[in-house]
Amino acid sequence: MYKHIDVGSWDFGMKTAEIIPVSSRGLTASDGRSFFEKRAGSHQFRDVLDRIKLAKDEVPIHLIAMGTTESFGENKNSDGFKRAMLKETHPTFVSNAHVFYHHDNNDPKNAFGKVAASTFNDEMDRVELLILLNGSKEAAEKNGGKVAPKEDVDALYAGKELPWSMGISVPWDECCFCRNKAASPKTYCEEHECIDDKKIQRFGCKHGLGKVAEDGASQYVDNPVGKFKDISRVSTPADRTAYGAIAKYAALAGENLGGAQLALARGYFDEEDIEHTIKPAAVQGYSVALTKLAQVEAALRPVPEVLAASQGFKEADALPALVLQYAERASDRDKYAYLMHLADFKIVLSPKQFAKYAGFNVTAAYPKAVRGMFGQLDRAHDNRVPLLNACSKYAGAKQLSLPAYHSLFPLANYYTDEATRDRIISGTMSGETKTANTAIAPNEVDLQAAVEYCLYKIAVVTRLNDENHYVTACVQNF
Repeated sequence: MYKHIDVGSWDFGMKTAEIIPVSSRGLTASDGRSFFEKRAGSHQFRDVLDRIKLAKDEVPIHLIAMGTTESFGENKNSDGFKRAMLKETHPTFVSNAHVFYHHDNNDPKNAFGKVAASTFNDEMDRVELLILLNGSKEAAEKNGGKVAPKEDVDALYAGKELPWSMGISVPWDECCFCRNKAASPKTYCEEHECIDDKKIQRFGCKHGLGKVAEDGASQYVDNPVGKFKDISRVSTPADRTAYGAIAKYAALAGENLGGAQLALARGYFDEEDIEHTIKPAAVQGYSVALTKLAQVEAALRPVPEVLAASQGFKEADALPALVLQYAERASDRDKYAYLMHLADFKIVLSPKQFAKYAGFNVTAAYPKAVRGMFGQLDRAHDNRVPLLNACSKYAGAKQLSLPAYHSLFPLANYYTDEATRDRIISGTMSGETKTANTAIAPNEVDLQAAVEYCLYKIAVVTRLNDENHYVTACVQNF
């Protein structure tokens, strides 16, 4: 089973990753001593850096990867790693892992650096890594990979925290209470069978990970053996401004995601254990659509008038009267189905049209809440499965016979190349980016409507893909 273990899911009381101050003269004794003493890090890495010759702009990073269950407890995703296991397993970071972005661990040619050394710090009871990031073409040629994004290297030099995640393959994990061994979350223990050695019934790992009993004991899984496969730079966690709206949908599941479910929620699994992997087809399709939409959103962000035009549909903000009347009298099921019926005609509502159709009383700050929300949802890793499960309400459209009223919608509502060009041109000429009052912060209703709109847009893209349209082509018509 393949798991994601996020760096920073233990509290080490300091930044998890920092650049080691190596000058053109190498790592001086005073700088090295000061740096590692400040971080209580292993001085073993000083010897490693003395032995190797760094390429031009090869960036050495000290990363505090994992803490032991004995000293730090389980991590926030309810995975525990005992001292003996980490002491034995940490060398696989060097022998097997590469530095990737978003766990793209299929091809070392896609790596952005390497793990030069790993160590178990006995004094601090934790695993530490020496990572060499490819900050230049010379470094990439030396390590065999790609040049890391300049903005990330600049952020590290500026002292900013970047999120990292580790991929590990484990043959099984074990319930901390009943010692049930499971090769996948599908065989995790249920509440009725999770009895500890004191004959106390516990929550069970299938639905109880992260829950804390009255006696203070928390439900988690222990990972006795494993092999680390990668260390990855991942997206920045969702901004706090939208967290409440996102968490509303995450609460639908009401459960903590363990490391295996977390990897699956992000679209990754171990090919060797595919027969044991829970891989809901619908969620996987929604996940692909969300990530691609977030990527397009990020690509458009440097050109705000294009982003405004492509999201705002300026010429299509009025909802046809017949459609609004239908929304007011239809059941929720039929309202969702009708939107997918429109999608069959390659029609997608604008954010403002959707708010009217769904009955949200939004403010002038609503467009501001929509912009960037795909990235927010894509970065809400822990909540990804329940968020995407919320898209399933759009899945019941195919068996319904509904009025389309598609002739009432202008070209700007169509998901076609021609309509996209029209939106971009009209948005650029009209200066739509100035229409939203940026001084007004989105309220809770604005954020809730923005999340709902993005879930609807994910369902549209997935629907078009199901109808033999290519997802990539669809999201380009953002």
